[in-house]
Amino acid sequence: MDNMKIFVDTNVLLDVLLKREAHYHPSSQVWSLARNRVLEAHISAVSLPNLYYIVSRLKNTETGGKFVDAVLEDFNIVPLTAEVIHQARTLRRGDLEDHIQYFSAIHAGCEYLLTRNKKDFPKTGIQLKTPKEFLKTVWRG
Repeated sequence: MDNMKIFVDTNVLLDVLLKREAHYHPSSQVWSLARNRVLEAHISAVSLPNLYYIVSRLKNTETGGKFVDAVLEDFNIVPLTAEVIHQARTLRRGDLEDHIQYFSAIHAGCEYLLTRNKKDFPKTGIQLKTPKEFLKTVWRG
């Protein structure tokens, strides 16, 4: 399973930072798998400024910078390209940012997109799992 490729939605990373009670444990386990290089974890380049902004507003800019540094250390960053944006724009329903995440995951060749908001993503092209579902049904490690 070393070469399994997953894509992690921004909300999963925020679960860890904000220690969201119901979601912290499975999301932090996924992050640990990424940190330990047990699997290949990806995020979209669009997530980084969003994470920095949210963390800086809730905490401070120093904490925001440290959080982004930790993400850069532990995750592969999928570049935001014109092709990804064009593809994301073809999906008329929903949020452009979610569609960018979706197509970034596909471009990175990921098998799974981990998110807590599965309803926000198309149901084809990649397997959608919550961190809890992924750990229970796929990883089982």
